[in-house]
Amino acid sequence: MQLLWLSLVVMRCQPLRRALAAYWRICSFSCTS
Repeated sequence: MQLLWLSLVVMRCQPLRRALAAYWRICSFSCTS
């Protein structure tokens, strides 16, 4: 039940997750260089 709820939240927050992933990639890139 909790896994289903979690997957629903992940699907709803897909754009937010994508933006966070992009931000994390930029941050890690700037930190390494």
